Amino acid sequence: MAWMVSELIRLRRDQYPDAQTFVAFLDGGSAFCRPPAPIVLEPLSKIDGISFSDWLAVQAMLSILHGMACIMDPIAGLWKLMTGVAQGGVLSQALFCATLIELKLELERAGRSVHFRGADGKLHLMCNLAYIDDIVLFADCPNKLQHALFIAWSWANKMRMRRAYTHLASHRS
Repeated sequence: MAWMVSELIRLRRDQYPDAQTFVAFLDGGSAFCRPPAPIVLEPLSKIDGISFSDWLAVQAMLSILHGMACIMDPIAGLWKLMTGVAQGGVLSQALFCATLIELKLELERAGRSVHFRGADGKLHLMCNLAYIDDIVLFADCPNKLQHALFIAWSWANKMRMRRAYTHLASHRS
């Protein structure tokens, strides 16, 4: 991801010599092991190609499940089963990307992104990059980056994401 960030900064420097780029690196710290099921299931239901049986399987993995165990007759009780998905697994990454759609849309609506022209000559906006539980936010001034961080923090709280650390960086041509 660091290479992609450096390439975006290089593109902006080449295309907009006077532009500044401010970047925040957020680490989720085992972010996606136990997210609230509704936060994941709602955006997952909007993705084309996800069957209802796939959706139900994800719901079962993320829901609070209980099971009954009876061992040697006198020891019986209601036991909570482990729920969630393995950190760094394929499903974890796919579900994390699905939930990032909401964060991306919130950042775009707030105008918290940087622009650059692609090889096709079209204007592109970049507000965030993400991989597993790491997120990079972009802005063209410190105030916008601060607001982007606030949006990301609110989103992370809703996800019950633990935030391990944040690093800030800036580039001025």
